[in-house]
Amino acid sequence: MWKFYNLLTGANKSNYIDSFLDRSLNATEMALGINSALHGDNRYAWFID
Repeated sequence: MWKFYNLLTGANKSNYIDSFLDRSLNATEMALGINSALHGDNRYAWFID
C-alpha cells in the first residue's frame, strides 16, 4: 500500500502547500480505505467492488 500511496501523491509534490495537504489527506484516506477493504472491512468494500 505504501507504493500505491506514493503513486497517488507523486504528482502533488510540485503543487502549492495548501493544495498539497488537501490532496495528500485524500490520498491517505483512499489508501487506508483500500487497505481496510482488502482486509475484510465491509465499510470500505465499495473501494474494490
